[in-house]
Amino acid sequence: MGLRKVLLKHYACYPKMDIQDMVKLIYQNEFAGGHLIENEKASLEFLQRELTSLEKKGYQDSTPRAAIFVDIGNSLCRLHLQSLKKVHLSLETVNKFFINTANSNSGTIDGFLAKLEIFKGCCQEGLLAFPLDEVEDYLKFYEKAGYPPVSHSEVYRANYCPAYRIVKTEYRDYFDVFTTIDSLLQTQQTVIVAIEGNSGAGKSTLANLIASVYDCNLFHMDDFFLTPELKTEERLKETGGNVDYKRFKEEVIRGIQSGKEFQYQVYDCQKMKLREKVVVHPKKTKHY
Repeated sequence: MGLRKVLLKHYACYPKMDIQDMVKLIYQNEFAGGHLIENEKASLEFLQRELTSLEKKGYQDSTPRAAIFVDIGNSLCRLHLQSLKKVHLSLETVNKFFINTANSNSGTIDGFLAKLEIFKGCCQEGLLAFPLDEVEDYLKFYEKAGYPPVSHSEVYRANYCPAYRIVKTEYRDYFDVFTTIDSLLQTQQTVIVAIEGNSGAGKSTLANLIASVYDCNLFHMDDFFLTPELKTEERLKETGGNVDYKRFKEEVIRGIQSGKEFQYQVYDCQKMKLREKVVVHPKKTKHY
């Protein structure tokens, strides 16, 4: 979604927005969280306190503004905390979404300034009901301050009770995957996720995304292609026959089932032979 459309959509959903709230939205669109997060534990504790505070205040998520994800453009969205009670998603997972987004998303002042011009253009065209002179006065003051991160206005806070984290839209796109994994982690000691798809379908992308959120082991079937001596015409006619599923079962599946450290060999497609062994340590992911 382009920024112009984002600004107009948010203004329609949150008509009490002030100039300050628009600038905050644009800042988040360009810089995401706007800062690196080095202390994962402190970030999680702050998230827990914020959610506890929301529960004590009795905020409900019955209005459209409390949809789980709200698009802010630039492949980013706001994940609303009020909605977390509806889904099987742990705070650890939410915190990982937030940290990974903040630590991998970088913007530029030039990009930010260009987006502020889009905002001014919307005001000049009358698409946003903010007087252009007031917008320009605010931005002059903001420039002198060095373009720092912006807080929501008191009016916005009073009317919309904002409580969210900025996360990449890919976490929204695969939200069902993460809620399913978190749900299984509540009752199972070991959760195995298998990703199937055609070449170029995005299997590795999704696998790496999952691995960035959970402390888990990741296995690529490319490491188990058939060695030359096993590539018979009959074998290659099988569905998935180009993979050495027997070796995968012996080395990986049984290794996982053992609950102990194990090893497997990687097949080198260029040299067409097995190379070094990979040592795998069992992983334990704690979720509250």
